[in-house]
Amino acid sequence: MTSLGPENFPHRYRPRQRRQTSQLRQNGQGGPQATLTLKRPFACEIKRARVNGLPRIEIVGAPASQLAWLKSLGCFTEVIAYKTRVFVPVPEATVILQRVLGDR
Repeated sequence: MTSLGPENFPHRYRPRQRRQTSQLRQNGQGGPQATLTLKRPFACEIKRARVNGLPRIEIVGAPASQLAWLKSLGCFTEVIAYKTRVFVPVPEATVILQRVLGDR
């Protein structure tokens, strides 16, 4: 039998390089920080995220009591890994974030 480990496919899989890349992302060194911390209308963070290979704008830490209000402004939610996450549609992000912040 032949081994199917990564040593037989060195041109496709480089575990050391992949590990270094993930460490840079965890340390926040993989590019400009794209997180904005807010205190009003509730404590949360607005950050850039990549979900299913697509760039998104996420509202992290939104209370469950505010989900209906955020949806009424144009945000949408998805359950990912048993957690409800709130996203802002990228094309309408400027208008929706102005509504969230109260800058009408």
